[in-house]
Amino acid sequence: MLDQHTAKQWPPLALLPRVWHRFLVAAGGMVFALPSLAGLEVYTTFEKLDGWLIERQTSVDGEHRCRAFIPSGGAWFSANIHLDRDDQLVVPQGLHVDVEQDVMSAVRLALKRCRANVFLLEDQ
Repeated sequence: MLDQHTAKQWPPLALLPRVWHRFLVAAGGMVFALPSLAGLEVYTTFEKLDGWLIERQTSVDGEHRCRAFIPSGGAWFSANIHLDRDDQLVVPQGLHVDVEQDVMSAVRLALKRCRANVFLLEDQ
């Protein structure tokens, strides 16, 4: 048990501001480091084109994966009308789509840009 004299000295008040400052700096570093991972490992919109959605996923290693699909109510990507890894049209059973060749060419070109690590800036 602490006597009155020891209790008055503990914690040393002169150290508290420095300890508190170090804690805030350390905690702040963690708080600001974590958002730098935001957007990684999730798909984000790269481009929208004639009903098609082109999305990009960036891994922690900086690798990009891109995909193109028509949002058609599927619970997961492969349940929607989409392009496979070879850019071939995949239409799941029960769905139908009439796609013009110029639209398909534009979608494939957008996928190529996405995979080439191109960043799009919207016109202001």
